Amino acid sequence: MEVPVIFMAFANIADAPLPKLERESENIYRTLSEGAGKGFYLLHREPFATTDKIVHYLIEFKDRVVVFHYGGHAEGDGLELNDQKADAGGIAQLISSQKNLKLLFLNGCSTKDQVEQLLALGVPAIIATACPIEDEMATEMAEQFYNALVKKHTVREAFAMAAGLVKAKGGQAEEFRSIKLKEQSDVFPWG
Repeated sequence: MEVPVIFMAFANIADAPLPKLERESENIYRTLSEGAGKGFYLLHREPFATTDKIVHYLIEFKDRVVVFHYGGHAEGDGLELNDQKADAGGIAQLISSQKNLKLLFLNGCSTKDQVEQLLALGVPAIIATACPIEDEMATEMAEQFYNALVKKHTVREAFAMAAGLVKAKGGQAEEFRSIKLKEQSDVFPWG
């Protein structure tokens, strides 16, 4: 296989901006840059993701994408990209076409409903959310996950470490990756 690709797509829509999304993008990129610099993988970051851009690069990087990370608004039936709401079924079909994909991280609100379809299509590991998540919490979860991953923790270990940090901090930020919940929940959003 050619050099593997870590594909990061971020969508910060103008009418509902996520103040921490740029930080998430920059810090994950910085964390992963050392491995890219050593030639372990190619790092591709799409800061203003659209459907066409995602399709273009999934075709360009045929079977080389090993990690796909999405940060931005989302719901159970799709991802809110910069140009439109991308249908979950279409996104699942596109992403699952990557034969060497090892991990899909959907860091947007309420993406859990997309998981069954992705698993059925053969995606081996998925991090998704069960409910709306705070912008700060989502950013910290992703940052800590990738920090642990580059330190040679397994996906499961990296997830546990990031989840522990988020739980320890209590997730009290004001902004959400979606609408604010009327009632607080004790359910941990990621799984």
